Amino acid sequence: MPRVTNEYRDAKRAEIARAALACIQRNGFARTTMADIIAESGASAGSIYSHFSGKADIARFVAERVVGGQVGALTERALTDPTMGPLDAVAFILQGLRAQMIPIEVILQLWAESTIDPDMGEIAGQRLQQLREGMRVAVTPWARRSSVDESAAGALAESAAQSMLSLCQGYVVTCAMAGAIDPRTYVDGIAALTGSNMWRG
Repeated sequence: MPRVTNEYRDAKRAEIARAALACIQRNGFARTTMADIIAESGASAGSIYSHFSGKADIARFVAERVVGGQVGALTERALTDPTMGPLDAVAFILQGLRAQMIPIEVILQLWAESTIDPDMGEIAGQRLQQLREGMRVAVTPWARRSSVDESAAGALAESAAQSMLSLCQGYVVTCAMAGAIDPRTYVDGIAALTGSNMWRG
């Protein structure tokens, strides 16, 4: 029997995850069953369960892949563009999010489920914390330029990251319920509303 490579395993898991996301987008998380996912994927039950133990496990895989990819990309961008401000970072994250495997409306469904399902709550909490920390690191150079000392810069980066996370969450809710918005238009509107370019790079 040929050896199963990590690349093949990852590709198969991504294929199953896409089938699950299609079911969740169509039926909602609570009404989607593993039988639905098996039928959607065209794979056998044994194959599905050899990769995932259930819906929450699939959600964990998707969240880790999406958030991990976004944080990694943001970190690379911050290294090449140290002038990036918080709103620039928000636009970058949102543009990347729209290119990911998970539909915006499904993100909102998973967040809603996380308020009543402990396993989903743990997944959401871990990934949101990872994203917030990635944002904090990315805007620390901006915070240093805007502060009198390192302590003030750390506090500013911390509070900015929390606000940035809230802006990203607001974008997801708005797009899921009212239709897609261009990320740059979204952050330009926030800058205009605040009447300040302080959060720009």
